[in-house]
Amino acid sequence: YSDYVLRVTARLHEEQNPTPKANPYAVIQSEDNRGELSFEEQVNYCQINGMKFSIQMEADNGRLTFSTLDGRVINADDFGILWNGEEVGCYKKIHAEERFVGLGEKTGHLNRRQTAFSNWNTDYLGYPESARELYSTIPFYIGCNDGLWYGIFFDNTHRSKFNFGASNHRFAYFSAEAGLMDYYFIHGENPAAILSEYKNLTGATPMPPKWALGLQQCRYSYYPDTEFIRLAQTYREKDIPCDVLYYDIHYMDKYKVFTWDKDRFPDPKRLNQELKELGFHTVTIVDPGIKEDDNYPIHKEGKEGNAYLTYPDGSPWTADVWPGKSSFPDYTKPSTRSWWASQFSQLKQDGVAGFWNDMNEPASWGQDTPNIVQFDWEGEGTSHKEGRNVYGMQMSRATYEGARQASSGERPFILTRATYAGGQRFAAKWTGDNVASNEHMLMGSRMITSLGLSGFPFSGYDVGGFMGEGDKELFARWFSIAAFSPFFRCHKMINSNSAEPWTYGEEVTEIARNYAKLRYRLMPLLYSLFYKAHIKGMPIQRSLCMQYGQEEEVWSQAYDSQFMLGDDLLICPVASDQNISKIYLPKGDWFDFYSDKHYDGGQVHLVESPLHRLPVFVRAGGILPMQSSIAHTGEDHDGTLRLHLYLGDDQAEGSLIVYDDDEKLENPKSVSLNLSLNGNSLTMAKESNGHYLSFETIRLYWHGKEGQESIHGCTVDGQDQLIKRGNLQHLLPISNFDPFYESGEGQNDILDLHHVDIPVHSLKNQVTVVWE
Repeated sequence: YSDYVLRVTARLHEEQNPTPKANPYAVIQSEDNRGELSFEEQVNYCQINGMKFSIQMEADNGRLTFSTLDGRVINADDFGILWNGEEVGCYKKIHAEERFVGLGEKTGHLNRRQTAFSNWNTDYLGYPESARELYSTIPFYIGCNDGLWYGIFFDNTHRSKFNFGASNHRFAYFSAEAGLMDYYFIHGENPAAILSEYKNLTGATPMPPKWALGLQQCRYSYYPDTEFIRLAQTYREKDIPCDVLYYDIHYMDKYKVFTWDKDRFPDPKRLNQELKELGFHTVTIVDPGIKEDDNYPIHKEGKEGNAYLTYPDGSPWTADVWPGKSSFPDYTKPSTRSWWASQFSQLKQDGVAGFWNDMNEPASWGQDTPNIVQFDWEGEGTSHKEGRNVYGMQMSRATYEGARQASSGERPFILTRATYAGGQRFAAKWTGDNVASNEHMLMGSRMITSLGLSGFPFSGYDVGGFMGEGDKELFARWFSIAAFSPFFRCHKMINSNSAEPWTYGEEVTEIARNYAKLRYRLMPLLYSLFYKAHIKGMPIQRSLCMQYGQEEEVWSQAYDSQFMLGDDLLICPVASDQNISKIYLPKGDWFDFYSDKHYDGGQVHLVESPLHRLPVFVRAGGILPMQSSIAHTGEDHDGTLRLHLYLGDDQAEGSLIVYDDDEKLENPKSVSLNLSLNGNSLTMAKESNGHYLSFETIRLYWHGKEGQESIHGCTVDGQDQLIKRGNLQHLLPISNFDPFYESGEGQNDILDLHHVDIPVHSLKNQVTVVWE
């Protein structure tokens, strides 16, 4: 598939009946471009050449060894590929210091060494940390063996198992209950290179509409229509930026999808227009279960079109969900996907902006889905055993297509609970029905990082915990952490406390306001990171192992909740009751984001972590693009792009692409500002594809121990610039609710910074800024 990706398939024998089928859904990369392999027969093995790595296959048993071209072993079979009845597995040697990350939405810690998981998409309300099966299946992991990185994607949709030495220290294995042994071996210099190849293989995360990057507010459920207006107005009155409000199941007529409850929502089009005027977009939940009622047009259409999952005799499989006895569309059938997609036009006409696919494992009440239930599988036919794990992915595929067809060039936003590898092409993902606890908060952060390491960069969790009654401290801390996550949504269970920040009191309101505003000021960075995810497959929320994998501490369970937002911003999630926290800073110079205090890297630090101030650090050489505060993404900023440059004694280097576009789905007009920081200079190269920077001024701020006192001259392409000096504060002080705040502890982080303003109209395609 490329010089770095080799597909390995095996079947027991040619006459194996029925012959296992390859999964038609995950891999989209064409086989047409693959290179030619050459084979050299040796005495006991066959040498396979033609890749950027070496492959040896043993003659008597087919075991594979993958090595670098200079002979270092990357990965090697132990037993190799084995069958046990229908079950097929592959056993790999484990090396002493080998680490494993990935598998997407999994509990526990990031390093999967000595753990085991299985994949069977499961509705798991309030899952514990010991859960081994959750809502999604992403059978892809990355291994690191003595500094050599590789990835393995096992593309088999049956229930699968992954064991990374949990039962012994000799081997790891992956297996499936049935089907084809079909895996892709990926070699790369680092995790970023592997994720780029995986993106090419399974598809890119599409660029989202900007509003989907803002704060989103949900509850099970808000109703009637006046409640939405009250909610929207309160967000604006409280001065907390927010972009999205959700309709959960109570907006529907007796829970029938594609309907409105006309008593609660008599005029949804007018309501959505009023919300739009307040700067809000709306998202409706759309579940797969269709009420079995011949007087319900959607059900009747599906029945007449043979759109449903069936028993072997062709009769629809039914189960109880929200509307009662329901049928379930077969999204592995092309005609069903087309029919489903056609249903979204009315909701779009009513002003709904996005769609939320829930219950799509599929979930049902009081029974498991029988394995004899039949899936169309693109006309090939298969059973629930093979089809279940792609059900949610194919539902989000059909929903994405429906949103695309019903829009006039707008980008769809789809959110899904269940998915499979490749599902990143269609939807964002959240981690399901979590619990209001510090353990779930920190585990959720690791799950988002793991999803990013598994090729699924657009994900998040329910802020505050969906289930249970968390206290105000938990909500405040969770909100501040989530402000740096890719997907940012508050959500809460029915018959429980609310999930709006102000319901926890004025102190939490001010903390939430600070971090929501900070997120919106960071929007140029966030949007640029989504662009890099789109073109390179790079995570937005990144494990420290991506940049600092050679450092032992980043693999420690004590620090694996920490993550990078992009290359330069280090976020340190800590429990809500921790006022002093132990964090690890990788090698190099680091600066406290709020105070610019310098920290030496390569060591553990004890830092203050009061409730109102989440520990956040910036790497020396880092570039942070920021804008002014806005109430929602549709509001204009003040016209100034702030570029914060973080300098260090070691003359650290950094680079960043600040990207913007017109948000069109097809052939967007775009502009990018390619930034390169090197010692005492910054190069800015502008590239435009019919779009222009929305900023009139670029303001450079210098941070760092060599920055604040020593900037006394600055030129742009040799032209002297006027250096100014002024104050800046990333977080506003919290009101004096108790003596802690009254003391000013951690409240007076006012930065006194040199800065220079550069008019955008004066920029040529490339300029160099030099200071001394």
